[in-house]
Amino acid sequence: METYRYPHFGAVVYVAKFGGVKNAEEIRSRIIKAASLVGPDGDSEREAVNFAFIEAKLISEAIKLFGVSSKTTDLILVHVATSDTDAVEKNMVDVVEGDLVRVSTIPETTSWSDVKKYYKLNGDLALKEAAGDKGRQRTIIDNVVVSTVAMKSVMA
Repeated sequence: METYRYPHFGAVVYVAKFGGVKNAEEIRSRIIKAASLVGPDGDSEREAVNFAFIEAKLISEAIKLFGVSSKTTDLILVHVATSDTDAVEKNMVDVVEGDLVRVSTIPETTSWSDVKKYYKLNGDLALKEAAGDKGRQRTIIDNVVVSTVAMKSVMA
């Protein structure tokens, strides 16, 4: 697990990648259940799976595109907190049945064709110019996607 501290925002971000995930369907069900439960039971379940933020009205679409499917074998969990806590990694391991692996392995397990499809980049001129150079294409995709996501919060 990697930890990033942002003192100017008063935030600590924890990122963990799991490989060989065996309980993807259970995790998916828990996320959906947490989004629909109300009261103390809902609060407790949301806290247990509070590793990503998905807009509630788009939860089905977000899970379909970016979330957990029954076939998920590699999973990235992100948790944002206001202070350091030793419990985050334990909580992640309690939810995911899989092997904690280096975050740096993300590019190896990314479906780059799906990323291009979801962000409608298949016709992007910069990608066409970089055809044949997978490293350059991945850098371009990364830059475009990060910029797109960043701009959504600026425009909101």
